[in-house]
Amino acid sequence: MYVQKWSVIKLNDLDFKIVGLEELEDKMIQAIRTYPDLAEKHLRQSGTNFRRDVVAEEKRVVKDDESVKIKKKITSNQGFEVSKTRGYNENMEVDIKAKAPHFHLVENGHEQVTATGEVIGWVEGNHVVQKMREKYKTHVMPFVMDNMLKDIIKESGLD
Repeated sequence: MYVQKWSVIKLNDLDFKIVGLEELEDKMIQAIRTYPDLAEKHLRQSGTNFRRDVVAEEKRVVKDDESVKIKKKITSNQGFEVSKTRGYNENMEVDIKAKAPHFHLVENGHEQVTATGEVIGWVEGNHVVQKMREKYKTHVMPFVMDNMLKDIIKESGLD
């Protein structure tokens, strides 16, 4: 009678070393350290681009408006302010604020009122910021995030 014997090899019986693991670890640490600065840069740039796109769209939407005061305030880059970046890591944000005190009326719509206080109609808002926010969410920000990832990989030497 012949008995077949199986030998079991355990992982700790093998002696192997992964070469270059320390270098990979150093590059990953560099990527982690690089992220906040590049994220802030890309976020600030996105905020500035958002402001520029909103102003361009406002110019297009209100070009036939007879009110010169509204045109001057909401159709120039000086009419909007981009805040400094706040937060850290995944919680970074910038605020884009309209300086014109009547911007919310133009954006959201308002009742038309006579000097005596009688409501004579409704002026529909143009909703430019709301539409631009959706456009950025679906089209622009994925592209920005991809570019930021490429920059982090390049800066940290992981490419």
